[in-house]
Amino acid sequence: MNEIVELSRVELEQYVNDDPVRPSIPLEDRIKTTRKTFALKEDGKVQAVCCVAYGYGIPTQESDLHSFGNEKDDEPYVIMPYTVWSYNKGAGRELILGILDNVREQYASVSAQYKPRVITLSPKTDTAARFHIRNGARLLANNAETDNFEYEV
Repeated sequence: MNEIVELSRVELEQYVNDDPVRPSIPLEDRIKTTRKTFALKEDGKVQAVCCVAYGYGIPTQESDLHSFGNEKDDEPYVIMPYTVWSYNKGAGRELILGILDNVREQYASVSAQYKPRVITLSPKTDTAARFHIRNGARLLANNAETDNFEYEV
């Protein structure tokens, strides 16, 4: 049976060097209070990993993640998956969709104006674009270094 779990620092240390999308982000930046790392596990074995940042505004480049988290006037609250990788075909998709289901469930009774937005910080690759569009996201912004895709909450 598959389950989505939050990885501890010790668990993440085993997998962080496998990140093909954002290998330059150090472990310490992935475990801040405004960050979480989720894994899809099957029979206790990690199948996919996704790092998520929580904050205000919409980062458009990797360096924006450093200040992401602080509340800003008139900026939306954003849940931002900024990297995902999988060890088995389809596991990344299952993990992203599971994270979305959890967010939707958590905010189901919250009025629309207070719901967070789920917006990615994605590399500018055809693979990333296909991944997000096939999983129900829409292209929100085409930036110089990244693309932002938004999932409906």
